[in-house]
Formats: sequence, C-alpha cells, structure tokens
Amino acid sequence: MREDFVEGTLQFGDVRLRVYYEHSLSYLALASENEAKLRQAAARIQEYVAG
Repeated sequence: MREDFVEGTLQFGDVRLRVYYEHSLSYLALASENEAKLRQAAARIQEYVAG
C-alpha cells in the first residue's frame, strides 16, 4: 500500500508552519503556535483553492 501524504514544516522568517497534505482526499492541515500568522497564511492559500 502506498501512502499519498506529505508532512513537514514551512518557515517564513521567524514563523514556522507545520503542514500535512493528503493527496487522495485533497486535505490540507496547517498548524502554528502563532494564530495570527496561521490565519494570514490560510487566507493567502484560500485565494488559490477557493473558487
């Protein structure tokens, strides 16, 4: 059985976002200790996936 997910960390300056993406479900999860930066990143990503 093959897995189809990616886990990792993205870092932008001093902000780290934990990322989990599962291709078969088109599921993306982001996590961060900085809620404001997490919301900012989610809003920017949503511009590309919503619609």
